[in-house]
Amino acid sequence: MNFNRTNNGTIRPPPSNRNRSNESDFRPGRDNDTNFERDPIDQSPEVILYLLTTLVIPSIICFIFLFYNFIHLPHLRSKSSNLFIISLLIINFIHILTDLPFRLYYLSQNQVPFLYPIFCLIWTWYDDILTAVNLFIMAFTSIDRYIFIFHHVFHRRYKRLLYRISMVVCFLFATIWYTVLIFGYPCQNSFIYFSFQCGTLCYLKNSQVLTHFENAIFFMFPLSIIVIGNIILIIHVFIQKRQMKCRHRLGLWRQNFRMISQLMFIAILYM
Repeated sequence: MNFNRTNNGTIRPPPSNRNRSNESDFRPGRDNDTNFERDPIDQSPEVILYLLTTLVIPSIICFIFLFYNFIHLPHLRSKSSNLFIISLLIINFIHILTDLPFRLYYLSQNQVPFLYPIFCLIWTWYDDILTAVNLFIMAFTSIDRYIFIFHHVFHRRYKRLLYRISMVVCFLFATIWYTVLIFGYPCQNSFIYFSFQCGTLCYLKNSQVLTHFENAIFFMFPLSIIVIGNIILIIHVFIQKRQMKCRHRLGLWRQNFRMISQLMFIAILYM
């Protein structure tokens, strides 16, 4: 996930003194703009490539194991507390399958796999949507877990409605935003095929307002909810323990603590 939308990593051809016009048919070997800042990922692409290739197989095995259990153990699917977790698994699995091969190719070959503007647009489009949806779902998961533990009656009554509204908001907001700006914003993109995802899109270069709004709403806002929400959740759970005296209620607290631990392991990946 690339949270800094205006500083994409690049690995570039040798510098040239010729000026480049604002064109969208960049090809390796042509003279191109060289006024770029290097991203840290460009300093050690081999290390990043090695880490990704080392982790991809274990991660896919873990996904398959989890999906197998959810399919063959119906009670796991039926638990309302697992709905958001299942959604996170599906989104991340799709993201790995559709995005990681292109990232690995870029890191190994120092250029994007297909040198066409439409490929750059589509790759950036679905990657940005999946990244934003992933963060939003994790933020809603933190909120949902809090409601489930401390407002159980309300959650039991409206759990399906809360889940559906959350999913619609996550997908609809991100899809509309990136579809309109990536394909409809009135500007000319200059695609750089030696840069990750062909460089920064023109709407981010031309409008600081859109850049700051996107970073704030699609990245900083959900990340803040994830961090602050989980901190509040942990504090409330330990306060709850002090208020529970009988063995039966302590058993309920241990169950809640296991749920919090599950969420915390997931939330740590986003921090």
